Amino acid sequence: MIKKDIASIIFYTEDYKYVVFKYKNDDYAFPHQKLTEEDDNFCPPLGIARHILTQISGGFTFDMLSQEVQLPQNSVNLKKLYDPNDWNKLWMSYEYNEWCDQVSLFYFSESQINGSNFQIYYHKINPECFSQNMKNLGVKILFFDIDQLRQLQGKEEITANIVNSNINFQLEIQQQVELENQPISKQNTFLFIQNKPCNLKQILDKGIPNIPTRAIFIGLYKRFNQKWVTYNSYIYHLPTDEVLENSKAIIQAGSLSSAYEDIEWIVNYREWINKIYFKYPHLKFLSLCFGEQILAHSLNGKCIELEEKKQNRQFSNIKIDTINFDDSFFNLPYVSKLNIPKRPYFISKGHGDIVDQIDTRLFKVIASSEKYQVEVFIDAKDQGNKVLAFQGHPEYSAKWKLRKNAQFFALTHKNTLEQAYEMAKKVRNSEKKQDDYILLRQVCSSFLEY
Repeated sequence: MIKKDIASIIFYTEDYKYVVFKYKNDDYAFPHQKLTEEDDNFCPPLGIARHILTQISGGFTFDMLSQEVQLPQNSVNLKKLYDPNDWNKLWMSYEYNEWCDQVSLFYFSESQINGSNFQIYYHKINPECFSQNMKNLGVKILFFDIDQLRQLQGKEEITANIVNSNINFQLEIQQQVELENQPISKQNTFLFIQNKPCNLKQILDKGIPNIPTRAIFIGLYKRFNQKWVTYNSYIYHLPTDEVLENSKAIIQAGSLSSAYEDIEWIVNYREWINKIYFKYPHLKFLSLCFGEQILAHSLNGKCIELEEKKQNRQFSNIKIDTINFDDSFFNLPYVSKLNIPKRPYFISKGHGDIVDQIDTRLFKVIASSEKYQVEVFIDAKDQGNKVLAFQGHPEYSAKWKLRKNAQFFALTHKNTLEQAYEMAKKVRNSEKKQDDYILLRQVCSSFLEY
């Protein structure tokens, strides 16, 4: 896995005409965004969502791509752009979170252009409906085939670089369509499991910040030749036996819930894990935070709440923590191929529970921290190639997580966002550590591909 530098999205028609947008400076361009740690977590779907709403239209909703949408009476307000500096308002909008989620499902290609790593997404549109919707929003667009694009004057620089590169858009799209139409297989099918409520509007209306989990995991870890299928244990949506038999790996994400709770969906999820872990020995597990906790708790281990959480139900161990790997970690085949240095590693944390015990017949601890014994564990029987489980969050960059922490502090501590952000910064600055999210993401990606 390489760090993505620039994300772009290309809307295309059935006959392979491509959409360019006319921006306020009269440049023609594909929507694209230079990705940052603070705003986008270096995650392409997040960057594209931010660009669309801050540079094209704050009222540009996902369903406008292919449907005729009747704009409400306050459509003038919808035409306004989100303030790019008001990240909280953007992140708390339904449009942003919906865009993040949906873009992660689009076809994409990966390319290096002029020394920068691009992730380019493709999505087919209905040109008649799309044109009308953009007209209603006051957004100017043009349709061109690839030869016309190359001859078009007034292209923005990055768009010109994309157009003039050796990327064959039509071929890339056709290859991805063929991949999606192929049956799932143990070579390239990955099963991503969320563990969260899915009524996004209701969550945001309550003022609860949302982490676009699917967009982050797929945006960071999916490769262009892979099929990812999403499930949600919270609504009892889990892979069937047929799917499990023909898939390569399960990716278990975090959750605000606790693995030890006797809540129906969690009990059901634990029982399911206990069953399928042994039934499908070929399946790999990448399990992070709640994913690690429920994997351990479901298989003869024990997850407990932290002492601080017993005193304060809102407590979460939010910090950059130092984890120390033993030598066996660096000897794992998917780690040794990366040639990463042997040293302590820093990882973003955000948890109120911890794995207290593991079944040592099944798992082996390979990293601990000053306060917690079980930070990272692998499987004990399959040379570490079946399980990689982190208590921390390799998928979060520290500066992006700082802003997310501020949103949650504002909610739980009843502070203003400014006060919460200063509180989060104070905690962050006291640690004086730079987290190793890039290297740890590479480890996770290498594990999935191995």
